[in-house]
Amino acid sequence: MQKSILEYRCVNCNKLLAKGSWDLAKMEIKCLRCGEVNSFFDSEVDQIIITDDKGIVRYANQSLVNLTGYSLTEVIGKTPGLWGGQMPQKFYQDLWHKIKDNKKIAIVEVLNKTKKGKMYKAILRISPILDVNGKPMMFLGIETKILPKSKVMLVKKD
Repeated sequence: MQKSILEYRCVNCNKLLAKGSWDLAKMEIKCLRCGEVNSFFDSEVDQIIITDDKGIVRYANQSLVNLTGYSLTEVIGKTPGLWGGQMPQKFYQDLWHKIKDNKKIAIVEVLNKTKKGKMYKAILRISPILDVNGKPMMFLGIETKILPKSKVMLVKKD
């Protein structure tokens, strides 16, 4: 597998801020200004994955492990269908069309399954990451588990 090089640029001036590669288990970017190595996404509460253009997981954070029960070793190199795949086929066709062909961000509610078979609902946000020619080269997925209503606590202010 050829490693992809990621570039993080300023949204205002497009100055290169950081450049690095992503590998099988972690996302680290070395800052070109100060040389500091930054690990991204590992402290996030939401599940975060990065896939290649074919949907193969190349990065996953610890929250995915905590939520699904799958280890990073089990997830890397597989598709999100490992814990997903519970929605109708048409749902996934429409989703891929939106993010890959139309290059649009998708925000959808999904039903997923943990390694132990427990079903859970989540809000999934997928953003295509485009190369210099505007072609999707990878996808960033962020999944937030929807808590059951019984778990929500309302606090009344006096």
